[in-house]
Amino acid sequence: MNIKDLDDDVARRLEEQAAAAGLSVQQHLRNELTRIASRCSPAEFAQGREPMGRAEFLAIRQRLRDPGHRAAVIDRSYQVFDDVPLDTEDEWGNLAEFL
Repeated sequence: MNIKDLDDDVARRLEEQAAAAGLSVQQHLRNELTRIASRCSPAEFAQGREPMGRAEFLAIRQRLRDPGHRAAVIDRSYQVFDDVPLDTEDEWGNLAEFL
């Protein structure tokens, strides 16, 4: 798969997310694309397509949660949302302002 004409800011953001999760950009994108592919798109949903079956979803979730699997790092990367209060200021403001 090759993505052409990707905005530089988007590429930098993906690199930041991958680094924060301790993954290569390729690993991060593979994990994100797997997550996206497990859901129905709005067009598929409108056509009556069923989302991924529960057994298949549970098998993937188990693999991702396996501490020996690199994809488990993604879950840990979201730990910051539990560790840092929503009203903590940064260069973008704070998350509480968006709620």
